[in-house]
Amino acid sequence: LRAPPMALLCLPKLAWIALSDNPFLRKHIEQINRTQTCLSLFKEDHLDDPNIGEILGSGASGVTRKYDVESGEIAVKEFSAAITSDGNPEEERRVCVLISDLECFGLVKMLGQTKKGSIVMELLKNYDVFAQPPNFVTCTKDVYGDDAQITKKEAIIMASKLLHTLCVLHRNGICHGDFYGHNILTSREDKSDVKLTDFGAAFCYEKDSDYGRLIERIEARAYGHLVNEISCLLRKNESCQESQTIASALSNLSKECHNSSPHNTNLSELSTNLESITANIMLE
Repeated sequence: LRAPPMALLCLPKLAWIALSDNPFLRKHIEQINRTQTCLSLFKEDHLDDPNIGEILGSGASGVTRKYDVESGEIAVKEFSAAITSDGNPEEERRVCVLISDLECFGLVKMLGQTKKGSIVMELLKNYDVFAQPPNFVTCTKDVYGDDAQITKKEAIIMASKLLHTLCVLHRNGICHGDFYGHNILTSREDKSDVKLTDFGAAFCYEKDSDYGRLIERIEARAYGHLVNEISCLLRKNESCQESQTIASALSNLSKECHNSSPHNTNLSELSTNLESITANIMLE
């Protein structure tokens, strides 16, 4: 695409879009490349040997493995060389470099790169995926186990942290493009401790442009869908009044995310409102 697909971006229910490596984004990407941070270099040769590392996960854009270095255990993502169903792996690598400067608690820490350009990340232990990907029955909705449930405080804190993470990304002109529960990791010790992962469909865009504002609205809808799914997991055995308060707050948040009004609230405003609600609930 040599120009932003405005007709597509204006669809009122569109919640996910991947535009990685399209020509209309390349001028912006060239500007980013001129100011991009240089990652620290991990010189250990074995980090580029696929036969040594233990596979932690794999997807369209590459394979992530666990390795040992002098400072401890790390995760290393080796990127695919070809265009994938998500987009251009080089775009994902570029995004990983950009987020290495953001210091956001909802993102995995980027530590550096190997000699061959693979990304070195912190190794998360005792984390699980929040959901399983959609199937042929659910189509676009993630799949949760029959016994999956979270407390009211876990729900509202999780929603707040993930919204903050999206705000940080879009403030820096980064769209995740695949904002789903199956790309979120939760701590086994505290489900409200969350990390947004898998930037295979991510891309950089001009955040102050007309099309950029539409992209932010699209990702807000994806967040709204996740908020609905979180609210469905609230424990049924908690105080009825407290659960209803949380459920109502999450429902209103989701509705605001799907608001098609030309004066709709942006991600930063949504985050400010939710942080206020979260603070009040934590005091109860």
